[in-house]
Amino acid sequence: MFKAWLALLMTATGCTTMAGNATRPVSTTPSVTPTGAVTMAELPTTPMISASAPSDAARRPSATIAMLFASWCGPCHAELAVLNQLRQAHPEVRIVGLSYAPFEEFNDHGDAARLREFVTAEAPWLNVYAMSQTLYERLQQPAKIPSLWLFASDGTLVQTYNRAVRRAPGLDELRAAINGIAQPAKK
Repeated sequence: MFKAWLALLMTATGCTTMAGNATRPVSTTPSVTPTGAVTMAELPTTPMISASAPSDAARRPSATIAMLFASWCGPCHAELAVLNQLRQAHPEVRIVGLSYAPFEEFNDHGDAARLREFVTAEAPWLNVYAMSQTLYERLQQPAKIPSLWLFASDGTLVQTYNRAVRRAPGLDELRAAINGIAQPAKK
C-alpha cells in the first residue's frame, strides 16, 4: 500500500523515476554533454503524431529542441507551454516531442491514444516521434521527464537538460542557449 501511495505522490508531483526511487535534489545547471553524444541523425524521422501546421523550421532549423515527455505529466505540460512561447518567438527553431512507451504507459497513466488526444488538444504544433530503447540508452536513459536536448543546426548535441539532475529550463534560459548557438537560417 505504501509503495502505491508513494508512486502516486511522486507521479502527481512530477517526481516519477523509472526505478521508482526517491528523487535527488535538482540543480539549475545544465548537464554536461558527453563525448560521443547522440546526433540529430539518430532521432526518428517519421512522426507517430504529425503537427497540424508544420513550421518553416521543420525544413531549415537553426537549432532543434527535442523533449521527452508523457501526456499525463504535469511538469511536461508546463514545459510544453514554455516551448510553445519559444517557438512563437523563434520560428527558426524546430521543436519535437519524443514519446517513450515506458514513460507514457507508467502505472497505466497513458497510452498512444491518450498521447494523441493530448497533443491534438494542447500542442497541435508538435511533431511527436516514438523513442526506441536504443535512442533512450544513447540519450543516457533519463530517469525523469521532461528531459530536453538542444541540437545545433549541424545536428550536434550542444546541451542536455536531464530532469533527474536539474529542473527543466525556463523561457529565458532556452532563449540564451539558442542565441548562443543558433545562426540565422539561410533560405
